[in-house]
Amino acid sequence: MLHGSKTLGLQIHGVKPQLVLAPVVPAMAELIDLHTASVAESHIEARRLAHQFAR
Repeated sequence: MLHGSKTLGLQIHGVKPQLVLAPVVPAMAELIDLHTASVAESHIEARRLAHQFAR
């Protein structure tokens, strides 16, 4: 997360690639495990942020 005077006080989160094509593109088959883990981590982070914003 980036923050400080250069971001005008905004909290900026970098985008993580989801490797969404890994399950359907044969050339990306070796990335399926990374895709699955990335999606799971993103869902956990989304829930955490949703709870934070709901306060």
